[in-house]
Amino acid sequence: MSATGYAWADELFRRFDSLYGRQRMGIHWLNHDRQSEARRWEAALRDYTRPTIRRTVQALRDQIGAGGTSIPTVDEFTGLCAALEGRPVW
Repeated sequence: MSATGYAWADELFRRFDSLYGRQRMGIHWLNHDRQSEARRWEAALRDYTRPTIRRTVQALRDQIGAGGTSIPTVDEFTGLCAALEGRPVW
């Protein structure tokens, strides 16, 4: 079962707001239409389950705890999802 849908992408972005801060995410989205980005992320994540996406968010949280602060691109996020599922990362 796919995890995604527009509501799921929006929830993911709210989690990013929590992880990285609303102000920083606002700046991040300044030159992007958040709804268009949500559709883009939805399409990219359609093959991943909710548990995989949740584990990926937790991995980001762990990276932040270890000093990492970069907001992931959709490609970086899907790469983390793939790695957590043992898929090849291209």
